[in-house]
Amino acid sequence: MRARHAFIFAFTTYRLRNEGKSMDKNNTKKYRIFGINVIDLLVILVIIAAVLLVAYKFLGLGKDNSLQNVEIVFKADEVSDFVIDKLKEGCRLYDDEESIDLGTCTSFATGPSESYGTNLEGEFVLSSKPYYQSLYLNGNVTAKMGANGVIVGGHEYCIGDFIILRAGDAKLYISVYDIVPEMASGTNK
Repeated sequence: MRARHAFIFAFTTYRLRNEGKSMDKNNTKKYRIFGINVIDLLVILVIIAAVLLVAYKFLGLGKDNSLQNVEIVFKADEVSDFVIDKLKEGCRLYDDEESIDLGTCTSFATGPSESYGTNLEGEFVLSSKPYYQSLYLNGNVTAKMGANGVIVGGHEYCIGDFIILRAGDAKLYISVYDIVPEMASGTNK
């Protein structure tokens, strides 16, 4: 603080000397508001803002109480068998693109892979590939319900979104198939 006062005093003295005036009490009054030096007032305001920020962050003044447990169901039509072998219940789920923790895997189920293609008659048909399976993966995460989906880590996930999901040692290109908020009684809808 003293360095700032010394700088202001030196600058003011230099300016006044160049204007041919001497430094007196009347000239120092123009740098004060309500009897407080302008620089001191700015420093006080910055300290008050820092204290309010700390109170907001650490004392919970800005906590969002609308967070709830949400079950997100993910679906992939074709996943290689060796990737399915790496999945385990209880593993962490992580959005690889957004760097967001999506909770834990509560369960998963597999079935025949689902591929659409045309047959010899030109009709679209559902078929499966060998060494591939379809996957339904259930995850539990603490999140906030948004207008169109669920908000986790500041990112909104909606039904139909495709993401790159890390599930334990596996990495999957998968879609959000369903979002089920947990009710207050602890049961799902």
